[in-house]
Amino acid sequence: MIKGEMMEKYCINCGRVFKDSDFISCPYCQHPLDEREGRQHIPKGLRHAVFKRDGYRCQECFKGKEDGVKLEIDHVVPVAKGGTNDIGNLQTLCKECNRNKHTNEWIAGETDLEVVENEYYSLLDKKQRYEEKLDGATNEDDIIEYKFAILKLDETLDIVNGKLQNLRFKRFNLIKQQEEKERKNKLFKKLYITLTDKELQLLYSYFTDIPNSRDDIISYLIDNYLENDINQLLLKLEKREAFFKELSNKLTIPQLKLLYEYIQPKLNLAYGAYASLEYSKTELIYYLCDNYSEDELYLLLNKLQKIEERKNKLLNNLTNNQLELLYYEFADVEHSRKSMVSHLCDNFSDDEINQILIKLQKRKRGKE
Repeated sequence: MIKGEMMEKYCINCGRVFKDSDFISCPYCQHPLDEREGRQHIPKGLRHAVFKRDGYRCQECFKGKEDGVKLEIDHVVPVAKGGTNDIGNLQTLCKECNRNKHTNEWIAGETDLEVVENEYYSLLDKKQRYEEKLDGATNEDDIIEYKFAILKLDETLDIVNGKLQNLRFKRFNLIKQQEEKERKNKLFKKLYITLTDKELQLLYSYFTDIPNSRDDIISYLIDNYLENDINQLLLKLEKREAFFKELSNKLTIPQLKLLYEYIQPKLNLAYGAYASLEYSKTELIYYLCDNYSEDELYLLLNKLQKIEERKNKLLNNLTNNQLELLYYEFADVEHSRKSMVSHLCDNFSDDEINQILIKLQKRKRGKE
């Protein structure tokens, strides 16, 4: 022992440490105390020796500083259980794995939960002894004393029971969190080695806001999907890709333009010449794949083509005089032949358009 170094006592059961204490057993869990030298600082040279031996990598997840993790020195056998600063008892862990180790120890029972349970059952035992004394008491003063003690114990038991339930709930949640973390970790590794390059490309094209890296896409999947859901998603994406290729080959430029004009407000794409359409063609077709079946799509196309034919017919039949009358009647519509025709076709039937034109002609002749 270093000269002047204080000895300390520690409980191997609950992990509590007592400096300069006369306790023989732990006042919290009544377990006999062991003695050791006071905890010493790990020298800088020893820390570097451990890091160097472990290749500057966490010995649990094997990540290094280049992975953005903070490395720490951990005692393999905790100091609370008699662990020393011997290099054989030291290892490199990243901050997260080090915290997880302590979480696992908490779950394993080295916590205040056992202390509070011991306190609760000790109080119950004490209450039972007072009740036994009360049953045999004949002196009024003794009866009052025992009843008072039992009532005070009940109050304390209520408080301790509340603490106990909170700790049990906390332990339950930690176990669930640990199980979920282990499930995600196993699934991450499984997906990392089983996902093919083709499946990754399908996922990249579907989750466009996720960075195109294996780690990022798998992390997103395990955070948002169960394993069976991921398998179903991959099947869906394979069908989606087949439909995408079919539409890319079948849809003509005029059909794409019609669909583009119809869907563009929903996609918020920049509208323009076919160059813009070509630029957005992939996004457009993926939108169609995700929102329409093959039958629904061709029904929509048929509807849009009929609307286009109707607009073209009106576009060709409207005279300049009729157009001027319409500009005056619908002053809030842009003064262009195409805009006026779109407004009329979107809001009126053919018969209604003819009635409007007749009404406008009569009004003009009346003024003349």
